[in-house]
Amino acid sequence: MSYCKLEDKTATVTWHYGNGEKMTFIANTVPINVLVGSENYGFWTVDTYDDITQSYVAHYNGTEADIPETNGRTLQTVTGRVISTDSTTVAGSVRIRSAFFTPSTYNAYIKVLDVSGKQIFQDSSSSSTPPIFKVACGTSCPDGYCKCEIPEYPGYCCLDCAATATSIRLITNELRSKNG
Repeated sequence: MSYCKLEDKTATVTWHYGNGEKMTFIANTVPINVLVGSENYGFWTVDTYDDITQSYVAHYNGTEADIPETNGRTLQTVTGRVISTDSTTVAGSVRIRSAFFTPSTYNAYIKVLDVSGKQIFQDSSSSSTPPIFKVACGTSCPDGYCKCEIPEYPGYCCLDCAATATSIRLITNELRSKNG
């Protein structure tokens, strides 16, 4: 999905991972596309057998989406012997008995791309869930935010309307309880 128009001149992307700190990136190229996602990194345990070795367990590092092969080749971990290469096998027919993925780390990311698909920004975190983001075009605030003037650059800030309303309600209730 594309955000902002040429006449906006900038796009401000604000995001956070889980309950983490909010971060901001200002793109001077518009329109932009924003991609978010996460990957599980870990290792595959693949039990294969072939006509020569009969049984063999291999371990492959990578992401959960990776196919448990390296560049189309299945290698024996200890000796490095090729037990299969694409459709040509050195050790006869290779079959997979089982394949299990064990995650060890997580990597969530946000990427900002220009309309041609060129990446102009990327951030990542060890979060297991993708970040939540909002985009503001030009000098406006994203949906759900109120614009307030401030003396510092850029001369305004964007406040979360729901959070501000909650704070005002809490202060009002506290004052009412003290004034009877």
